[in-house]
Amino acid sequence: MPSGASASKKSFKRPPVEKGRWASKGTKPLPEQASIQHVLSLIVVHGCRKVLFIQTEVKIALYSIGLFFGSLICDFLPLPKVYMGQKDNIFNVYFVKVAWAWLILVVGAFNLLTSATIGCGRREVIKRHMARLLVATCLWYFWSQWFFGLVEHRTGACLGKAIIKDKYECNEGGYHWHSFDISGHAFLLVYLNLLIVEEAKSIVGWEGIREQIRNEDHKRSEPHQEADSKTVLDVLPEREYTILKLNYDQFTPYIRGLFFIMTCMSILSDVMLTCTIIFFHTMPQKIAGGAIAMFTWFITY
Repeated sequence: MPSGASASKKSFKRPPVEKGRWASKGTKPLPEQASIQHVLSLIVVHGCRKVLFIQTEVKIALYSIGLFFGSLICDFLPLPKVYMGQKDNIFNVYFVKVAWAWLILVVGAFNLLTSATIGCGRREVIKRHMARLLVATCLWYFWSQWFFGLVEHRTGACLGKAIIKDKYECNEGGYHWHSFDISGHAFLLVYLNLLIVEEAKSIVGWEGIREQIRNEDHKRSEPHQEADSKTVLDVLPEREYTILKLNYDQFTPYIRGLFFIMTCMSILSDVMLTCTIIFFHTMPQKIAGGAIAMFTWFITY
Protein backbone atom coordinates (compact mmCIF):
# COMPACT_ATOMS: atom_id res chain seq x y z
CA MET A 1 0.00 0.00 0.00
CA PRO A 2 2.64 2.59 0.84
CA SER A 3 4.44 1.89 -2.40
CA GLY A 4 1.14 2.18 -4.37
CA ALA A 5 0.26 5.53 -2.75
CA SER A 6 3.70 6.79 -3.55
CA ALA A 7 3.30 5.77 -7.20
CA SER A 8 -0.12 7.50 -7.35
CA LYS A 9 1.34 10.75 -6.04
CA LYS A 10 4.12 10.57 -8.58
CA SER A 11 1.62 10.11 -11.41
CA PHE A 12 -0.24 13.32 -10.43
CA LYS A 13 2.87 15.37 -9.83
CA ARG A 14 2.72 18.86 -11.47
CA PRO A 15 5.00 18.98 -14.54
CA PRO A 16 7.99 21.32 -14.29
CA VAL A 17 7.60 24.86 -15.69
CA GLU A 18 9.66 25.35 -18.81
CA LYS A 19 12.14 28.18 -18.80
CA GLY A 20 13.23 30.34 -21.69
CA ARG A 21 11.19 31.76 -24.52
CA TRP A 22 8.06 29.74 -23.77
CA ALA A 23 7.80 31.29 -20.31
CA SER A 24 7.42 34.77 -21.79
CA LYS A 25 4.99 33.80 -24.54
CA GLY A 26 1.73 35.74 -24.32
CA THR A 27 2.86 37.98 -21.47
CA LYS A 28 2.51 41.76 -21.53
CA PRO A 29 4.10 44.38 -19.29
CA LEU A 30 1.91 45.73 -16.53
CA PRO A 31 1.00 49.44 -16.64
CA GLU A 32 2.81 51.77 -14.27
CA GLN A 33 0.99 52.99 -11.19
CA ALA A 34 -0.79 56.24 -12.07
CA SER A 35 -0.17 59.35 -9.98
CA ILE A 36 -3.01 61.43 -8.54
CA GLN A 37 -2.12 64.26 -10.93
CA HIS A 38 -2.35 61.89 -13.90
CA VAL A 39 -5.74 60.56 -12.79
CA LEU A 40 -7.12 64.07 -12.27
CA SER A 41 -5.91 65.18 -15.70
CA LEU A 42 -7.64 62.18 -17.28
CA ILE A 43 -10.87 63.07 -15.48
CA VAL A 44 -10.69 66.64 -16.80
CA VAL A 45 -9.97 65.44 -20.35
CA HIS A 46 -12.86 62.97 -20.16
CA GLY A 47 -15.22 65.75 -19.04
CA CYS A 48 -14.00 68.02 -21.83
CA ARG A 49 -14.59 65.29 -24.40
CA LYS A 50 -18.17 64.89 -23.17
CA VAL A 51 -18.74 68.62 -23.64
CA LEU A 52 -16.87 69.13 -26.91
CA PHE A 53 -17.67 65.98 -28.85
CA ILE A 54 -21.40 66.37 -29.15
CA GLN A 55 -22.43 65.01 -32.56
CA THR A 56 -21.80 67.64 -35.22
CA GLU A 57 -25.25 67.08 -36.72
CA VAL A 58 -26.78 67.90 -33.34
CA LYS A 59 -24.70 71.07 -33.05
CA ILE A 60 -25.71 72.24 -36.51
CA ALA A 61 -29.38 71.53 -35.76
CA LEU A 62 -29.19 73.53 -32.52
CA TYR A 63 -27.43 76.42 -34.23
CA SER A 64 -30.01 76.46 -37.01
CA ILE A 65 -32.94 76.44 -34.58
CA GLY A 66 -31.36 79.13 -32.43
CA LEU A 67 -30.49 81.40 -35.34
CA PHE A 68 -33.96 81.13 -36.85
CA PHE A 69 -36.46 80.84 -34.03
CA GLY A 70 -34.36 82.54 -31.35
CA SER A 71 -33.62 85.51 -33.59
CA LEU A 72 -37.24 85.70 -34.77
CA ILE A 73 -38.56 85.85 -31.22
CA CYS A 74 -35.93 88.31 -30.00
CA ASP A 75 -36.59 90.65 -32.94
CA PHE A 76 -40.07 91.34 -31.55
CA LEU A 77 -39.43 91.22 -27.81
CA PRO A 78 -38.51 94.26 -25.71
CA LEU A 79 -35.05 93.35 -24.43
CA PRO A 80 -33.63 94.66 -21.16
CA LYS A 81 -30.32 96.52 -21.09
CA VAL A 82 -27.83 94.09 -19.61
CA TYR A 83 -24.05 93.94 -19.54
CA MET A 84 -23.78 91.08 -22.05
CA GLY A 85 -25.94 93.04 -24.47
CA GLN A 86 -23.34 95.81 -24.72
CA LYS A 87 -20.73 95.74 -27.48
CA ASP A 88 -17.95 96.70 -25.06
CA ASN A 89 -18.47 93.80 -22.65
CA ILE A 90 -15.22 92.11 -21.69
CA PHE A 91 -15.92 88.86 -23.55
CA ASN A 92 -16.74 90.66 -26.78
CA VAL A 93 -13.67 92.89 -26.60
CA TYR A 94 -11.07 90.34 -25.52
CA PHE A 95 -12.46 87.16 -27.05
CA VAL A 96 -14.84 87.64 -29.98
CA LYS A 97 -13.06 90.57 -31.64
CA VAL A 98 -9.74 88.68 -31.56
CA ALA A 99 -11.20 85.16 -31.65
CA TRP A 100 -9.31 84.12 -34.76
CA ALA A 101 -6.01 85.10 -33.16
CA TRP A 102 -6.94 82.91 -30.18
CA LEU A 103 -7.82 80.11 -32.58
CA ILE A 104 -4.49 80.29 -34.43
CA LEU A 105 -2.57 80.41 -31.15
CA VAL A 106 -4.34 77.59 -29.30
CA VAL A 107 -5.46 75.25 -32.10
CA GLY A 108 -2.23 75.89 -33.99
CA ALA A 109 -0.18 74.79 -30.98
CA PHE A 110 -2.45 71.78 -30.45
CA ASN A 111 -2.10 70.70 -34.09
CA LEU A 112 1.66 71.22 -34.03
CA LEU A 113 2.21 69.07 -30.93
CA THR A 114 -0.21 66.28 -31.87
CA SER A 115 1.07 66.01 -35.46
CA ALA A 116 4.70 66.09 -34.31
CA THR A 117 3.89 63.15 -32.04
CA ILE A 118 1.74 60.89 -34.21
CA GLY A 119 3.85 61.79 -37.25
CA CYS A 120 7.06 60.86 -35.40
CA GLY A 121 8.50 64.28 -36.20
CA ARG A 122 8.04 63.97 -39.97
CA ARG A 123 7.72 67.43 -41.49
CA GLU A 124 5.29 66.39 -44.21
CA VAL A 125 2.81 65.17 -41.57
CA ILE A 126 3.13 68.38 -39.57
CA LYS A 127 2.69 70.52 -42.69
CA ARG A 128 -0.42 68.57 -43.72
CA HIS A 129 -2.08 69.11 -40.35
CA MET A 130 -1.11 72.78 -40.14
CA ALA A 131 -2.32 73.36 -43.71
CA ARG A 132 -5.93 72.83 -42.59
CA LEU A 133 -5.64 75.81 -40.29
CA LEU A 134 -4.10 77.89 -43.08
CA VAL A 135 -7.01 77.06 -45.41
CA ALA A 136 -9.52 77.90 -42.68
CA THR A 137 -7.78 81.23 -42.06
CA CYS A 138 -7.90 82.12 -45.76
CA LEU A 139 -11.62 81.32 -45.89
CA TRP A 140 -12.29 83.31 -42.73
CA TYR A 141 -10.46 86.29 -44.21
CA PHE A 142 -12.32 86.00 -47.52
CA TRP A 143 -15.75 85.99 -45.92
CA SER A 144 -15.34 88.35 -42.98
CA GLN A 145 -12.79 90.82 -44.31
CA TRP A 146 -13.94 91.07 -47.92
CA PHE A 147 -17.27 89.48 -48.86
CA PHE A 148 -19.32 90.75 -45.92
CA GLY A 149 -18.02 94.27 -46.45
CA LEU A 150 -18.77 94.07 -50.17
CA VAL A 151 -22.38 93.04 -49.50
CA GLU A 152 -22.80 95.78 -46.91
CA HIS A 153 -21.47 98.40 -49.36
CA ARG A 154 -23.47 97.23 -52.38
CA THR A 155 -26.79 96.93 -50.53
CA GLY A 156 -26.47 100.10 -48.47
CA ALA A 157 -27.70 103.66 -48.65
CA CYS A 158 -26.84 106.73 -46.62
CA LEU A 159 -29.92 107.77 -44.65
CA GLY A 160 -30.16 111.54 -44.56
CA LYS A 161 -27.93 112.19 -47.56
CA ALA A 162 -28.56 109.72 -50.38
CA ILE A 163 -25.93 111.31 -52.59
CA ILE A 164 -23.20 109.76 -50.43
CA LYS A 165 -22.38 106.27 -51.70
CA ASP A 166 -19.60 105.33 -49.30
CA LYS A 167 -20.26 103.88 -45.85
CA TYR A 168 -17.32 105.51 -44.11
CA GLU A 169 -18.00 108.92 -45.66
CA CYS A 170 -21.63 108.59 -44.59
CA ASN A 171 -20.75 107.73 -40.98
CA GLU A 172 -18.10 110.43 -40.75
CA GLY A 173 -20.66 112.97 -41.95
CA GLY A 174 -22.91 112.10 -39.02
CA TYR A 175 -25.40 110.10 -41.07
CA HIS A 176 -26.41 106.44 -40.83
CA TRP A 177 -25.48 103.78 -43.37
CA HIS A 178 -28.41 101.37 -43.75
CA SER A 179 -27.62 98.04 -45.44
CA PHE A 180 -27.83 94.27 -45.22
CA ASP A 181 -25.07 93.68 -42.67
CA ILE A 182 -24.33 89.95 -42.57
CA SER A 183 -23.59 89.02 -38.97
CA GLY A 184 -19.85 88.52 -38.72
CA HIS A 185 -20.30 87.38 -35.12
CA ALA A 186 -22.73 84.62 -36.10
CA PHE A 187 -20.37 83.47 -38.85
CA LEU A 188 -17.27 83.59 -36.67
CA LEU A 189 -18.71 81.89 -33.60
CA VAL A 190 -20.40 79.06 -35.49
CA TYR A 191 -17.40 78.40 -37.75
CA LEU A 192 -14.91 78.64 -34.89
CA ASN A 193 -16.88 76.13 -32.83
CA LEU A 194 -17.25 73.62 -35.65
CA LEU A 195 -13.57 73.97 -36.53
CA ILE A 196 -12.45 73.40 -32.93
CA VAL A 197 -14.51 70.21 -32.75
CA GLU A 198 -12.93 68.87 -35.95
CA GLU A 199 -9.36 69.72 -34.98
CA ALA A 200 -9.74 68.42 -31.43
CA LYS A 201 -10.45 64.90 -32.72
CA SER A 202 -6.71 64.23 -32.71
CA ILE A 203 -7.01 63.55 -28.99
CA VAL A 204 -9.37 60.59 -29.53
CA GLY A 205 -7.43 57.47 -28.58
CA TRP A 206 -4.49 59.54 -27.33
CA GLU A 207 -4.18 57.70 -24.01
CA GLY A 208 -4.02 54.40 -25.88
CA ILE A 209 -0.68 55.42 -27.39
CA ARG A 210 0.91 54.98 -23.96
CA GLU A 211 -0.12 51.32 -23.83
CA GLN A 212 1.04 50.76 -27.41
CA ILE A 213 4.45 52.20 -26.55
CA ARG A 214 4.67 50.03 -23.45
CA ASN A 215 3.88 46.88 -25.44
CA GLU A 216 6.31 47.84 -28.18
CA ASP A 217 9.06 48.49 -25.64
CA HIS A 218 8.48 45.03 -24.22
CA LYS A 219 8.53 43.43 -27.66
CA ARG A 220 11.73 45.17 -28.75
CA SER A 221 13.42 44.18 -25.51
CA GLU A 222 12.53 40.52 -26.20
CA PRO A 223 14.07 39.68 -29.60
CA HIS A 224 12.72 36.10 -29.50
CA GLN A 225 9.05 37.07 -29.31
CA GLU A 226 6.68 34.98 -31.39
CA ALA A 227 5.33 36.35 -34.70
CA ASP A 228 1.80 36.60 -33.28
CA SER A 229 2.94 39.20 -30.74
CA LYS A 230 3.21 41.99 -33.30
CA THR A 231 2.16 45.51 -32.30
CA VAL A 232 0.83 48.45 -34.30
CA LEU A 233 4.20 50.18 -33.91
CA ASP A 234 6.18 47.33 -35.49
CA VAL A 235 6.59 49.20 -38.76
CA LEU A 236 8.38 52.17 -37.21
CA PRO A 237 12.16 52.25 -37.59
CA GLU A 238 14.13 52.78 -34.40
CA ARG A 239 14.69 56.51 -34.99
CA GLU A 240 11.00 57.32 -35.55
CA TYR A 241 9.97 55.12 -32.63
CA THR A 242 12.37 56.98 -30.34
CA ILE A 243 10.96 60.33 -31.52
CA LEU A 244 7.41 59.08 -30.89
CA LYS A 245 8.22 58.09 -27.31
CA LEU A 246 10.09 61.32 -26.60
CA ASN A 247 7.41 63.59 -28.08
CA TYR A 248 4.57 61.69 -26.42
CA ASP A 249 6.13 62.00 -22.97
CA GLN A 250 7.08 65.66 -23.43
CA PHE A 251 4.00 66.98 -25.23
CA THR A 252 1.09 65.09 -23.64
CA PRO A 253 0.71 67.43 -20.61
CA TYR A 254 0.65 70.46 -22.93
CA ILE A 255 -1.78 68.75 -25.31
CA ARG A 256 -4.18 68.07 -22.45
CA GLY A 257 -3.92 71.70 -21.33
CA LEU A 258 -4.57 73.00 -24.85
CA PHE A 259 -7.53 70.64 -25.20
CA PHE A 260 -8.99 72.09 -22.00
CA ILE A 261 -8.54 75.64 -23.36
CA MET A 262 -10.18 74.62 -26.66
CA THR A 263 -13.16 73.30 -24.71
CA CYS A 264 -13.43 76.59 -22.81
CA MET A 265 -13.26 78.48 -26.13
CA SER A 266 -16.06 76.32 -27.50
CA ILE A 267 -18.27 76.95 -24.46
CA LEU A 268 -17.59 80.69 -24.53
CA SER A 269 -18.33 80.76 -28.27
CA ASP A 270 -21.74 79.23 -27.64
CA VAL A 271 -22.43 81.75 -24.87
CA MET A 272 -21.47 84.67 -27.12
CA LEU A 273 -23.49 83.24 -30.01
CA THR A 274 -26.51 83.18 -27.70
CA CYS A 275 -25.86 86.84 -26.85
CA THR A 276 -25.60 87.64 -30.57
CA ILE A 277 -28.92 85.90 -31.22
CA ILE A 278 -30.61 87.85 -28.44
CA PHE A 279 -29.12 91.32 -28.72
CA PHE A 280 -27.45 91.98 -32.08
CA HIS A 281 -28.38 92.12 -35.79
CA THR A 282 -31.66 91.00 -37.35
CA MET A 283 -32.82 87.46 -38.03
CA PRO A 284 -31.92 87.40 -41.78
CA GLN A 285 -28.47 88.81 -41.06
CA LYS A 286 -27.74 86.19 -38.41
CA ILE A 287 -29.11 83.34 -40.52
CA ALA A 288 -26.91 84.43 -43.43
CA GLY A 289 -23.81 84.50 -41.22
CA GLY A 290 -24.54 81.12 -39.66
CA ALA A 291 -25.39 79.51 -43.01
CA ILE A 292 -22.12 80.69 -44.55
CA ALA A 293 -20.23 79.30 -41.55
CA MET A 294 -21.89 75.88 -41.91
CA PHE A 295 -21.29 75.88 -45.66
CA THR A 296 -17.60 76.72 -45.14
CA TRP A 297 -17.26 73.93 -42.57
CA PHE A 298 -18.96 71.49 -44.94
CA ILE A 299 -16.63 72.15 -47.89
CA THR A 300 -13.48 72.02 -45.75
CA TYR A 301 -14.21 69.05 -43.48
